Amino acid sequence: MGKDEFERAVKAYIKDQPYGEKYQLRTTDKLAKSQSPMNLVRPPVGKMFFQGAPRILDSGASIVPCAMTDGDRVIVEAYPALAAQALADTRSYKNDKNDKNDQQPKVEVRRRIVASLTGERCKEKYGLVVRMDFKVRQGLVDDPQGDLLDAVLCALQAAWSSLQPDDYGVPETCDRLEGWIVDPSLVDPPQPAVGRSQIPVRFSDSELLARISMSPSICHGRPCIRGLRYPVEMILELLSSGMSSEEILADYEDLEREDILAALAFAARLSRVKRLHATA
Repeated sequence: MGKDEFERAVKAYIKDQPYGEKYQLRTTDKLAKSQSPMNLVRPPVGKMFFQGAPRILDSGASIVPCAMTDGDRVIVEAYPALAAQALADTRSYKNDKNDKNDQQPKVEVRRRIVASLTGERCKEKYGLVVRMDFKVRQGLVDDPQGDLLDAVLCALQAAWSSLQPDDYGVPETCDRLEGWIVDPSLVDPPQPAVGRSQIPVRFSDSELLARISMSPSICHGRPCIRGLRYPVEMILELLSSGMSSEEILADYEDLEREDILAALAFAARLSRVKRLHATA
C-alpha cells in the first residue's frame, strides 16, 4: 500500500479501539517504555516504519529476529534512551530548541552520559567501554539534538548484541514477528519490588507545578506539560470526560503519572479563593 493508504489504515484501526488500547505496543515496547510503532505524530514512528522497513528488507541483511538470512550483515533494533538510562539514570538528553532554559542542563546530562560511556559503569552494564578522542567526546556533548549521541548509544547496544552467544541478546520467548530491542536491561527484566517500595510516592505542590511550563512558541503560550504540546486544559478535559489516568497514559505514552497530577494541582491552585463577598 502507499503512504496515504497506510496512514488511513492505521487511523481507522485506532479510531475503532477503546480508550487505553488505541495504540498497540509490542512486548519489547512495554518493557522499554518506548513509543507505539503505530504513532503517526510525536514522534511519527509509524511513518518511519513505513519508509524504513521495505528498504531494510530489500537489503538482504539478517533482521534479528524477524527475517534471518544467510547474509553476513546483521541488523538489530536499538533504542538509545535505554542506554542513556543505564549509563546516567536519565532518558532526557536532547535540548528543546524552543526553551532557552533547557540548554545548559542538557549539556551537562550529555557530558555525564559521555563520561559513563568510557568508564566502569558502561563496562558493568554492557561488558565493554567506548574509546574516543577529545574531539569526538566534545562533539557528542555539543550536539543539541543528540543525534550524534544517539548513534553512539545505538552502536553500543549493537556491540553488546554481537557479544551474545547465538541469540544476539533476544530472549527465546520473543515473538519473532514483533521483533526485539537489544539491550541487557530487557533480557531478564527485573521483577517489581515488594514491600515499602510499592508505597505510592507523594509529591509536593511545588514539585508538581514545576512540570507546568508556558512559552509563547508552544501552544500559543497556554500552560503545557513539561514543554510538550500537551496543554493542561487537554489533560483536564480528558479526565472530565471519564478517562482514567491509566487510559490517558496508555494513549499518550510520553506523558507520565506525575504530569496528570501536575495538571490537577495547577487547576486546584487557580481555583483557590478565600471567600466571596456580596456587593449588593
